[in-house]
Formats: sequence, C-alpha cells, structure tokens
Amino acid sequence: MPQRPRVPAAPVGARSPVLRTHAKLLPVSRAHNHDGSLSGPRDTPIPTASAFGALVTTDSLDPRRALQAGRLWQRRYLTVTAAGTSLQPLCQIPQRIDREQSAGRPADIGITVAALLPTGQHPLMTFRDRAPHHHRPAQPRRPADDVLLR
Repeated sequence: MPQRPRVPAAPVGARSPVLRTHAKLLPVSRAHNHDGSLSGPRDTPIPTASAFGALVTTDSLDPRRALQAGRLWQRRYLTVTAAGTSLQPLCQIPQRIDREQSAGRPADIGITVAALLPTGQHPLMTFRDRAPHHHRPAQPRRPADDVLLR
C-alpha cells in the first residue's frame, strides 16, 4: 500500500492560522524546545484545569490492567467529548515515575504521587479535566476507508 502524506499536527496553543503555519514550517532551537517542554505544562495545563485525575491499579506492570485502563480511558474520553468538555492526558507523571525506577534514581515524583493516591495504588495514566476556553479549528481527517485494514 502506498504511503499517504502525513499532515503535521497543529502546534499546541497556536491559535492564529499564520502562527500555526509558521510553527509547522520553521525550525525550533533545542533551547527553545526544552524551555517549552518545561513551561508548557506549568503555564497552560495546570492553571486551566478544573480537575486532575488518575487511572490507578495495584499492579502497574500487569498488561491486562493496562489494557483495561486504556479501554476505560477511551470510553470516558468519548463521553466527555460528546458532552462538550475535554480531557487531556498528562503522561509526564507516570513516565517520570517509570524513569526513576528504571534508572535507579531517587523516587522524587514517585513519593509525591504516592502521597496523593490510596495506599498501594499506582498511576497508569494521569489527566486533566477542563471546559474548552476557546474554539479550536477542525483538524484534517481522512475517510475511514483510508485507514481501515481489510
């Protein structure tokens, strides 16, 4: 099957069509990219969230539980979207906990998050809940027949 051209994703927070176009075409310096990865979560998701949540389990390494959590997330995400609000994954928290464990680093984030959860529970996925503050332009979508495997 021939490769279809990939449509670049719109940069997060880019509201102006001109800014979105430039952000897709112009290179970004490494320093600017790193600064954005630090300031982005602090300056947008945290102040605009109406609530934070987590899908938790007693065994974060069990693939069946990860699959169940993914299914639960999809159902919740679609229900909330249909109601006109939004959920946004905040993957950095579980990723940081995993990285601390795999690298043998002190569990700074792990300890902090554990204090927020019931005893013995581990986050599989964290997210924020919020009402949209501004209209986002529709993103390009391909017809279902272009992406279904037969």
